[in-house]
Amino acid sequence: MVTKAHDTETAIVQISTAAHKAGAAWDEPQDELMDTAYLFWFKRIAIALALAWIVGVGYMQFSDVISDYGLGSASYQRGASECEGSYASRYDCKSSILIAGENQAFFSWMLKFMIVFLPPIGLGRLYAAVRRRHEAEIAQAARRRAMKRRDEAETA
Repeated sequence: MVTKAHDTETAIVQISTAAHKAGAAWDEPQDELMDTAYLFWFKRIAIALALAWIVGVGYMQFSDVISDYGLGSASYQRGASECEGSYASRYDCKSSILIAGENQAFFSWMLKFMIVFLPPIGLGRLYAAVRRRHEAEIAQAARRRAMKRRDEAETA
């Protein structure tokens, strides 16, 4: 008993074989133009998504900037009040608290920038990879057409 899925697979194989014998449809220039239009819209959508991401997530990340670092911050004042000993040891204690706060602020800001800008950069890299692949396929199709024309000219 032959199943419907088997009939469908057979039909697909027959259609693809017939298309290959007749000269694959994707070798024709109008399909290249369709693919170029696809890339055109893919690029526009990618740019729109990247800008929307930067604006939306950037606003969420940078709109509520709270500076809990520096000499006037509450965390520094709490830490500085716990420093004891001679003047030099208190100075070292306070400076280490200040440097730790600055390091924490730096890493906090770097994380915010990565959250905002890495996804659009990744989308741009994806677009570049798709475009390179598309250009390689167009060049390969052009080489195949040239070889086909050369073979037809040699046989004629």
